[in-house]
Amino acid sequence: MLRRSTEVPEEGRGPARSLRRVFLDGVLVNVPNPKVVLFFLAFLPQFVPSGASPTRARVWMVGLGASVSAIGLLVGLGYTFAADAARHLVGGGRPGRDLAGYLVGGVYLALGLLVAR
Repeated sequence: MLRRSTEVPEEGRGPARSLRRVFLDGVLVNVPNPKVVLFFLAFLPQFVPSGASPTRARVWMVGLGASVSAIGLLVGLGYTFAADAARHLVGGGRPGRDLAGYLVGGVYLALGLLVAR
């Protein structure tokens, strides 16, 4: 399960930040993101009924935007829980970090070889 870490930060990592601060940082980065606004303005109107009044069209856009946000939240939570489970499988000690580093390095190497083909 997800829970607050009680580990002491390693040297060079800086002080641990509160979960509230991490959340607020994420909101501040994502809310003013113009790519998200452009996506919603370019992609979602094609799913609004063509004869809808401006008010109904706005309701449709808000509903579609809420649906996309809910799906994104569920996918993000799925990644979070999968990463947490993988962390427990690999372990939190030095051998686990080494194994995780080798796995990530192997994935990058494989992706590089696929791109180089």
